[in-house]
Amino acid sequence: MSESKLTFIRVTSTRTLCIYSGLDHIDKSDMAGANPNRLKVTNDWVKHDCLIKAGSFYYPSVIKDWPTFIELSKKGIFTWDGQIISKLPIGEEVGGVSEEEAKKLTEQNEKLNKSLSDFKAEVAKNEKYKKQKEAIDKAVQTAIAQNPTK
Repeated sequence: MSESKLTFIRVTSTRTLCIYSGLDHIDKSDMAGANPNRLKVTNDWVKHDCLIKAGSFYYPSVIKDWPTFIELSKKGIFTWDGQIISKLPIGEEVGGVSEEEAKKLTEQNEKLNKSLSDFKAEVAKNEKYKKQKEAIDKAVQTAIAQNPTK
């Protein structure tokens, strides 16, 4: 895996809260399988969390795109100046997580984004085959309707 670039944002919070990357899920159900009624859905939010402490601290920049962070920012619970920095100022620490945890969080976020993009590509491929099958079925039905057997 390539070395991930760790960047930070300064967040000012009125409360101490734990935020998550979202309540997303990954649907791994195989609808074309032998038993399409079996759902296989996994959550992906429990792996990605960050403790935001009351006050003003630096956090990994990956959290700025999380739906929970965006919504709480809109409600005025969090604020940040929009600046992303690549190196912490001298004497500053990462709030809520250690720098090692921040690196791990950034790497997990990159893996999640890659796995989601791979999954979306797989879904798009399956949709293509589904549309082709529907077109073939429609053509067969049209042919049968035009040439009824006696």
